[in-house]
Amino acid sequence: MFGIGIMELVVLAVVVLLFVGPHRLPQVMHQCGKVFVRVRRMSSEARDTFDHVIRTAEREIDHENATKQAEKLPAAKEVKEMKEE
Repeated sequence: MFGIGIMELVVLAVVVLLFVGPHRLPQVMHQCGKVFVRVRRMSSEARDTFDHVIRTAEREIDHENATKQAEKLPAAKEVKEMKEE
């Protein structure tokens, strides 16, 4: 988990307990949990948006490549000539 070991978590818990106090610790932990969930949700939405943009760009590139390949086919030239007439 984030490259944090057990000892680091213990030290962090002791420091938080000293600064916050035992009475407010549950409230602070609840707020930290809410922030963590919100950050994960935003991260997931950003990743989904990024993936969508990448997929759209890939589809456009594939479409352009397919169009270029189709234009090179002899039958495509005949169809193009027929449209011009």
